[in-house]
Amino acid sequence: MTDVLRLVQGTKVVGGRPVLDAANLTISRGESLAVIGRSGSGKSTLLSILGLLDELTEGERWLWGQRVEDLGERDRAVLRARRLGFVFQNFRLIDYLTAAGNVTVPMDAAGTLTRRQRRRRADELLDELGLAALRRRRPRQLSGGEQQRVAIARALACEPDLLLADEPTGSLDEVTAAEVLRLLRDATRERDCALLVVTHDTAVAAQMDTVTELVDGRLRTVTAPRGRRAQRLRGEST
Repeated sequence: MTDVLRLVQGTKVVGGRPVLDAANLTISRGESLAVIGRSGSGKSTLLSILGLLDELTEGERWLWGQRVEDLGERDRAVLRARRLGFVFQNFRLIDYLTAAGNVTVPMDAAGTLTRRQRRRRADELLDELGLAALRRRRPRQLSGGEQQRVAIARALACEPDLLLADEPTGSLDEVTAAEVLRLLRDATRERDCALLVVTHDTAVAAQMDTVTELVDGRLRTVTAPRGRRAQRLRGEST
């Protein structure tokens, strides 16, 4: 496997308190990884740091063998737009754009395709996710599950090497949440990219290849066999 991302001795201090404390993490192409932890443990901060939206106080991030700390803000923005895809719990769709318009947003930022190519790519992704008939609808006209599928299409628009998902099923019912997880895992396998999910939900975490827990700023791998992982995680969270 090829390492997509490595966090080396990552430390983040917020308000004098270390949210991350010399944390280490590696994720490879084709792998899905969940980071679990209690509310307020720093999961979302970790995701922002890995997504190049926030800075480390100390330590290093390596993306595809490139040290992020050696890059200027413009180069980081280009890397973020072209190589990373984001899926959020509250979807973060733009209200005045159609479903297809929302999917084209990261492609507009990346600037690597013509307008016609961007529209075609958006239509292809929406069709793949079962939303072809809803391409002209705006977010308020879509159900929660449909909005999240649009968000996944948007995250896949630039064919990222790494998908970063922050509580991607937190606003969904159980059936819809299971479908969204399936879509994320299928996208990871079919596109040979990596998927990193931060969640407090142990049932969601149990669907990933690897589970890592964030405790007191440190990351530790949960090593239970996959078939027993959900039971063990439920036990640890009580």
